[in-house]
Amino acid sequence: MNAMSDTLESKPNKGAPPLKIAVIGLGHRACHYGSLPFVGENATICGVCESDQQRLTDGAAIYSSTFKYNVPGFLSCEELFDRTKPDGVYISTPNNTHCEIAVAAMQRGIHVLCEKPLDISLARCDKIIAAAKSNRVILATGMQMNYRKRYHRIQKMIQEGVIGEPVMTWCVEYRHPFREGKKWVWDSELSGGSLVEKNCHHCDIMDMWMGGSNPLSVYATGNIRKHHAPHGYESNIVDNAYVVYDYENGARGMLEISFLMENVHDRQMGVQGTEGRLWVQYSEGERIHVVQANGKTFEVDEPGELRGGLFRDFLDCIAEGNEPLVGGGKARQSLLVPLAGEISMAEKRVVQISELESTAKGSQ
Repeated sequence: MNAMSDTLESKPNKGAPPLKIAVIGLGHRACHYGSLPFVGENATICGVCESDQQRLTDGAAIYSSTFKYNVPGFLSCEELFDRTKPDGVYISTPNNTHCEIAVAAMQRGIHVLCEKPLDISLARCDKIIAAAKSNRVILATGMQMNYRKRYHRIQKMIQEGVIGEPVMTWCVEYRHPFREGKKWVWDSELSGGSLVEKNCHHCDIMDMWMGGSNPLSVYATGNIRKHHAPHGYESNIVDNAYVVYDYENGARGMLEISFLMENVHDRQMGVQGTEGRLWVQYSEGERIHVVQANGKTFEVDEPGELRGGLFRDFLDCIAEGNEPLVGGGKARQSLLVPLAGEISMAEKRVVQISELESTAKGSQ
């Protein structure tokens, strides 16, 4: 497998036969989130898999109708792998199932695009990463925010000294609760909890802005104020929380998350430096706001996706042997603060990241 090139753009392998891709898990993300995975890409969907018969029937019909050819459905991953012989697989199942499915695919030489989070513990993430390495296959993760050019433009502006040395980074999000179809997400044993399910995205971006500095310690506080039984499901995941954490480089991060706003979704992410501040607002699309300490203010628009987006990148990496933009290592890193935050909320204490690493090492 070749090392990833220095540039963030990759070129499609034109003229190559379509890659055979299987889809495992036919919930909201794989069947109803805007458009289906790999639509318009140089790939064929060779099969779909879902353990629930009704979802399998409905999902296979959706894929067959969209792609204009018959897409077979399977109730087990093993039958899917053995019958269709895919080049790659997109895993979009409950978070606590990712490890077993990914490792089983990799042991068959199948490349894996795994939805975020990679799994719900560092030890399980490490098993996936090790399987990818030992079987020499691609491991990509569904961290689609990292493919938005605006976040990389902010990273470049920070590196250029536009706001001096980064001191603080934040994400504040007020949004609707998780959707009805994601029943499993309300059980922390299956999803890992609210921070693991949702905020790994944001920690991925904020870690990038901090120059790759590692988080050291985390304190979080949160509870359930409204969604004790959303959609009729019993819930044990928080619907509001604050998370504050320190980085090795002396900077600090903050997450503020609320699931209390029906029919509303608003998010702001940004960085405060020694000489200025910059941020993006979800409702404003691609616009980056900059305020410098000398009084200068300006805005930058940075639309578009890197590498053609998450699914295009996965296919290109398979075809060309490159590393994905967000592989197993970055996906694991994005879970450090959320996992520590879940422990901190439960035990009402500051949690050291070294505790998580020791636990993961002890599980090997």
